[in-house]
Amino acid sequence: MGTLYHAIVRENNRKNMFEGENEKEEYLRIIKKYKARYEFKIYPYCIMDKHAHLLIEIEKIPLNKIMQEIQ
Repeated sequence: MGTLYHAIVRENNRKNMFEGENEKEEYLRIIKKYKARYEFKIYPYCIMDKHAHLLIEIEKIPLNKIMQEIQ
């Protein structure tokens, strides 16, 4: 088992991060892409208009590297 992190991502000034379901689906595609590349695990997640919560388990690649790529 690796290390678990609760990552929260949001825009500045409380702006919407996603403008609709298509953008949320694209964000999930991006997460899948980097999940395959960096071999981390995603557990529960919640993607809302203004922010997202991700429960991520990492083993080798640092969290900041993963999140920089996703964002």
